[in-house]
Amino acid sequence: MDIAMGLPALPERSVILVEEETGSIKTIFALMKAAEASGAGKKVRYITPGGVDDLQAYLDACHLTIPDGCELIGGITERRDMVMECVGDLCIIDRFGTFFFDSSLTELKIALDLFTEMSANGTIVLLIDRGLLPSRHEQMMRAMADGIIQFIATFEGNRVKRFIYVPKMRGRIPADRMVAFDLTDEGILVDTRERHG
Repeated sequence: MDIAMGLPALPERSVILVEEETGSIKTIFALMKAAEASGAGKKVRYITPGGVDDLQAYLDACHLTIPDGCELIGGITERRDMVMECVGDLCIIDRFGTFFFDSSLTELKIALDLFTEMSANGTIVLLIDRGLLPSRHEQMMRAMADGIIQFIATFEGNRVKRFIYVPKMRGRIPADRMVAFDLTDEGILVDTRERHG
């Protein structure tokens, strides 16, 4: 998966924010990235406050297998534990906003500064549901992140149209359009009928 196909390669040693309205596309995307990275021999950790069984259900639905280099860690609900477990070449934190639901802007900034420092050792991906946190919190995350990937759904009659938008990614020119994709039993499948870049 890379930017030429609409699914951006994640730059190394970066903090990447992946967001959507409440939904599971960001989780499927992150699991695809985890499988890809661990299949390439990278050490991957996927941290979630939910259960590992929930992640396994997505993996089964998309026919994904997580190689041995990836650890799925469920039941993490404390910020301290989330930070301690975030190690490796790629660390993905699902439902990141829930860890800061009742936090001040200062507390969130301290955490983001720490993740920026930690990203010198590997890429950190933060998954959030837009609208869960106050807008200033979300804007700070966008400002401090090295990259942003947004999953957007629109409605045309009784059909859902899905798009990926990458407003910023370190080392890349910002995208000038959204990339259409479908959600299939293979995961995210980019519409290749039109060249994107």
